[in-house]
Amino acid sequence: MKPEERKFRILNAIITDYIKTAEPIGSRSLEKKHDFGISSATIKNEMSDLEDMGFLVQPHTSAGRIPSNKAYRLYVDKFMAKNKKLDKTTREAVKSVYDEYMIELNNAMESTLNILSKMTNYTALMTAPRFSTLYLKDIKVVYIDEDRIMLIIVTKEGLIKNVQVKLSTLVKMEELEHVNNALLELIRDIPLSELAIRLNDTIEGLSENEHEILMQIIPVLKDLVENSNSQNVYSKGESRILDYPEFKEIDRAKDFIDAVNRKDILQAIVKNDDDRKDLNITIGNENVLEAFRECSIITASYKLKGKRVGTIGVIGPTRMDYERTVATVDMLSQTLTEHIEKLFRK
Repeated sequence: MKPEERKFRILNAIITDYIKTAEPIGSRSLEKKHDFGISSATIKNEMSDLEDMGFLVQPHTSAGRIPSNKAYRLYVDKFMAKNKKLDKTTREAVKSVYDEYMIELNNAMESTLNILSKMTNYTALMTAPRFSTLYLKDIKVVYIDEDRIMLIIVTKEGLIKNVQVKLSTLVKMEELEHVNNALLELIRDIPLSELAIRLNDTIEGLSENEHEILMQIIPVLKDLVENSNSQNVYSKGESRILDYPEFKEIDRAKDFIDAVNRKDILQAIVKNDDDRKDLNITIGNENVLEAFRECSIITASYKLKGKRVGTIGVIGPTRMDYERTVATVDMLSQTLTEHIEKLFRK
């Protein structure tokens, strides 16, 4: 075995052992647990070299060493098994939950957060799709009284938005039915991103009063889609960080929990993702946000018709079980994508 290869075998062993134990790793424990074919003294020398190279740090006067952020990055890029899959039983159990209980998008998002946080034991985060990325299934113009109506938009993915409209024109129920049918004929099955443009098209076959009602409805519909287009971000399992000894200090744990409860900070995490990648891993001081400099963040996109519509992910300590967490986030992003596609086809 070449000296450099041996050095990095030792580093890989230190990282995997530290992920499991959260205890600084010493040369004697490595000699006992791993068959490197060299003495404890030689392992200690190799560890000293790794420390000089910036891959190991000494947390206190203990003889043990722990991986640096640089070591975790090397582990993720070079050592970690790629494309690892969760076992078939777990994958099928998750899929059955989606198929049996998640009949609309809101329910699917909430359940995804719960599943992700529970499976990883980290804080889960998720962005909801922008309303404009979804597809219109139905629109209802509901009579309330002669000068008030309600507009209801239903997407193919199961999201519903509604708004009341005060009309300057008196309206009859049969007139609303004509307007509703004309609207539906014009905009059914289109992506909501095209709604504003499509509503500029001429609609034939309406009476003068019905046309006047339509002219009052159109700007409200445009505003409803535009005002619903901010990308909300949600989190679950914020207190799970308390399970990890790295966050046993009250102030550190409090700073973390305060940060993940701020939506602007969570949105900044997602905006920092590389859109060219379906899965992003950010480690320690790679995070632009000070609150997460001692954390790792793994995110993946979920899609509709091949286009990215949202993000799911986890935030945990840098001493993260990267292989299993990546496999879990990847599996759930794919399962959610498949589920949204099913909702779309209904």
